[in-house]
Amino acid sequence: MALFLFNSGFSLHLSINFFRYYSTICTFIQITKIEPAMKKGFRPLELRSFFVCIFFLILIVSQSWLAKSQVIGKVYESPNMNKLVMKQEKFAVLPFEFEITENKKKVGMTVEEKVDAESSGSEAAQSGFYTYALRRKQDNGLKVEMQDVKRTNVLLFQAGINSQNTDQFLVEDICAALGVDAIITGEIHTILKQSSGGAVASALLLGYGNTGNATGTIRVYDKSGEMIWSYQKQVTAGIGDVNNLINKLMRKSANRFPYFIR
Repeated sequence: MALFLFNSGFSLHLSINFFRYYSTICTFIQITKIEPAMKKGFRPLELRSFFVCIFFLILIVSQSWLAKSQVIGKVYESPNMNKLVMKQEKFAVLPFEFEITENKKKVGMTVEEKVDAESSGSEAAQSGFYTYALRRKQDNGLKVEMQDVKRTNVLLFQAGINSQNTDQFLVEDICAALGVDAIITGEIHTILKQSSGGAVASALLLGYGNTGNATGTIRVYDKSGEMIWSYQKQVTAGIGDVNNLINKLMRKSANRFPYFIR
């Protein structure tokens, strides 16, 4: 809705400016008659038509640019994505890797507080993406069934897999342990502004926190081990507002996510 209003407002802005400039151009033509152009056979009416065409050309190019900018970030789609998705029956969402980096001003976090905060952020990001996907399922459905996140976490625990060691396991082995055809992994790297360590832990638990920059990456892997889709974007959000961060990540890329029905 906000995007529609933005595009409408942008178009209205261009239209208002066009009529303003068009009137100026017409007045200029009437006053000056644009002698050089007149000598070449152009008439005032023809010149007006020429400027109208130029305007609409600019409008079309601008709208095309807006359409392309709907996905702000880096998107990768494998050439085999659609073919592989058609063969899949179930996917699972893994806990995200969540890393907190202090800026130049130390935030005063102890090692234990940082570990706890990153663990909470990892689980919150997994839950946030799962919840987002459930909403999409309720609205339009999913192309592939999504495994219940509680079942995913129990099976990961039994296999000795967590957000800190997933890179030590093959995608094929993780999929086999979970009994799925694909997995979704994520990474969130956030730069924390000045705060106290206790405040950071509270922010992640209660869902608030100071605003900082975060880079989020979401990847989809087929059970064959091939990465079929990825998206990376830098967002601004409170460290404790992980759900909002996930929403920002997916809002611009949802229409290109392989499992969402458009």
